[in-house]
Parts: sequence; structure tokens; C-alpha cells
Amino acid sequence: RELKQLGTSEKVYINTGHSRFEHSLGVAHLAEKVCLQINSVQPELPCTAKDILCIKIAGLLHDIGHGPFSHLYELFCVDIFPAYFENL
Repeated sequence: RELKQLGTSEKVYINTGHSRFEHSLGVAHLAEKVCLQINSVQPELPCTAKDILCIKIAGLLHDIGHGPFSHLYELFCVDIFPAYFENL
């Protein structure tokens, strides 16, 4: 719960507080809201409560594989493991 989504920006902007946990909860909440809105606007789409739950869970887990500073780390990995990144 203590991994920061915004990196070190809280050192500059002291009032920011956005952990990966808070981020994932927000994404899950917004994913559900979007699905419910789409359902209300386009009821002809076959979107069940189970579908909405799956999308909400996907939103909750979308960052599960990231380590601290993972996107910054990718810049260094391209130099170390170029063959891996060529296949992506």
C-alpha cells in the first residue's frame, strides 16, 4: 500500500498522496462507472453483471506486475536486454 503511483512528486507537491493501492481502487471504481454508463446508454449490448465485475477486477489488478519506479526502470532494461524489447 505504500508504493507511490506518482514517484517522488510528493517531495515537491507535499499534499499529493496517491499510492498504487489508491490508484487501483480508483481505476476499479471508474471502470465500473463507465460500464454502468455504457449499459444505460446502450442497453442492447449484452453486458451482464458478471461482465461488469470482471472489468472492475481487471481495473483493480491492472498494475499488479509493476515494481517501484517500474517505468523508469524500463529505460535501463532496453540497454541491458535489447533482444527482449525488440519482440514486444
